Amino acid sequence: MRKTFITIASLMMTLIMGLTFLGGCKLITTNSKKDMNQVIATVKISSDMEKADEIYKKDIAMAYLNYGYMYEYSYGYTREKVVKMIVNNLVNNRVYVQYAMQEFNKSNETIVDSTKGNWDIDRYLTASEKMDALYSTVKNMNELITSYMDVEDKVQDSMPEAVRTIPTNAKNAEKKLDDTQKGQYVYGKDYPKTDYVYTDSDVIIDDGVENAERRKAYNKVINLLRSNELLGDYTNSLTETTYYQETLQSHKEQALLDRFEKSIITEARKTVSLSDLAEVYADRFNTQNNMTETEFAEKLSSATASDPVLVNNNGTYGYVYNLLLGANDTTTAKITKYVDDWKKLNPQPTVEEKEQFEKDKAEYRKDLFNNITVKDMRYSWIWSGYDGQLSGTEYTFTGDYAFATDSLPFQGDVKLLNPVANGEEEPENYKAEYSVTNVRKFNLTSFIEMMETYLYGGTQNDVKKTDAPNAYYKVVNVDGDLAQYDEKINELLFAFSTDSGSLNTYKGYSIAPVPELGGSETYMQEFADAGRILLGMDTDARADVLDSGATLGNKSYIMVATDYGYHIMFYSQVFDNTFAYETLDEYLEAFCNKYGKADWQSVLNDMIDNWDDFEDKDHFLYTLFDSVASTKVNTVLTNAQNKILNDYVYNDGGYVVKYESRYAELLIA
Repeated sequence: MRKTFITIASLMMTLIMGLTFLGGCKLITTNSKKDMNQVIATVKISSDMEKADEIYKKDIAMAYLNYGYMYEYSYGYTREKVVKMIVNNLVNNRVYVQYAMQEFNKSNETIVDSTKGNWDIDRYLTASEKMDALYSTVKNMNELITSYMDVEDKVQDSMPEAVRTIPTNAKNAEKKLDDTQKGQYVYGKDYPKTDYVYTDSDVIIDDGVENAERRKAYNKVINLLRSNELLGDYTNSLTETTYYQETLQSHKEQALLDRFEKSIITEARKTVSLSDLAEVYADRFNTQNNMTETEFAEKLSSATASDPVLVNNNGTYGYVYNLLLGANDTTTAKITKYVDDWKKLNPQPTVEEKEQFEKDKAEYRKDLFNNITVKDMRYSWIWSGYDGQLSGTEYTFTGDYAFATDSLPFQGDVKLLNPVANGEEEPENYKAEYSVTNVRKFNLTSFIEMMETYLYGGTQNDVKKTDAPNAYYKVVNVDGDLAQYDEKINELLFAFSTDSGSLNTYKGYSIAPVPELGGSETYMQEFADAGRILLGMDTDARADVLDSGATLGNKSYIMVATDYGYHIMFYSQVFDNTFAYETLDEYLEAFCNKYGKADWQSVLNDMIDNWDDFEDKDHFLYTLFDSVASTKVNTVLTNAQNKILNDYVYNDGGYVVKYESRYAELLIA
């Protein structure tokens, strides 16, 4: 969603790292302190304000450092257009901030410190928001210094294979600090002292006094700020600089505007009712209800958590998860030669000869596949620095690289390369670095034992007939509730499956009924047959494979060989022709029981009030609501923005005064 009320002047430190403002871009040619401190605009939207907010010429320089130069040198803007854009942004930003304060002052609920004046931003910020702004500012300053250090890049050891596919939108887990930890970063380890009032003089910025390289970088930053009249009253601390003070103010203003925007968005979302959602749901249901068999098969393949299957009128379909234990190139070549040799000897085989050949090939293939070995392919994640942690001898992935709470540990040995000395605390930007010293190799028997123990809590008995087709290695019946069944299967897939197509799917591969006469299979015959047996779509074939009286529950799996290797196919979901949830309420009650018996309106209200922190953003109700509400929210935000600008900027009310002559020379490149 597009942000409307943003502090455009908020500092984007990465954009000025490495820039020598005057030596490179040369926006300012007359940089005396007096010239840079000229007021180029004033903003005052209320007569209650003692004095107008003043915008200085140096603010243009600061904004140019942060983002303006990029528009000129990367996007082809003229210098005049860039400077005018910056001035408009600075003015609009002051208007937004003043307006937010004015609105918040109307309600005691939004006033945090009533001892502060109406136009003091600290009147409206919580202690946590102020600490976060201070922490972000100090962190920005430290990162700015670091950016000027000459540090050799680390070169990773080369790896023989490509990096393993990662989960969709995977991100490393962020290290979240509480207010006390942020305070310790800003003020030192003894924060907070009892009955002590902290000031800017207590702020600690790493100026590199004990590190020659960092001290050199610190001096480069000082020179950069001095050359752009952003040094202020500096004597020995960056906290005394204009740049630091404006950075801190900018972070505070961003917190204020974020809360103001959130209040508008929340009220806009509350205008969307369950009946609005039900209407959109009904449209989706009706569309699917009228699908042809071909259209439904396509829908099954493209369905997602946010756009699921709602109705099926086309027979029995389903999903299976596929964990492929792939054959190596040598084995695949042997199978190919076996098939080619038979075709040369049997150019026109009979139906009976073809059937016998398939049985013989299955036996030949089975012997070859007995030597299949399996290893955890997530070792490349560790090498690449993806998110994980070592606890004792077990390395587990965290953040979005883990699906299950009980994440599958890496099956191998990992060594921490940069441990923190005993008794020492981790540095603020510490990132553990690991090396994989061994990757465990499984044979078929040991892998199945490990897999079943992880997924089911113990090894499982085979329920296939002793005289079942030789292509089937094992069939296991499991039913009932299993904690995080789908999540654990995905852990196994990303670790071991050699089928890249099995990764990052919604419910796995879609399985359709047996093709009509003359039709063709989507998959290899053995895979398709096994899928229908697992899902109960082919009862005759299931009877041929299972022991007498054996069943396959909704957590079962079947293991079948094709020319690619062994496929471990897990039961995912079945849609028969009675599957239908005609109303949103029916769907939510059936598929969203993780919220117990809660009334759906209360669930919706909780979702709206805690939108950014809602745990399950793939939840159907969340995504459905977002699709319905997003247009309305954007309209409300845009209208609010336009009204503010129309009332205070685009009129002759005198709320904004610009002194264009004072920055006229900046309009010329």
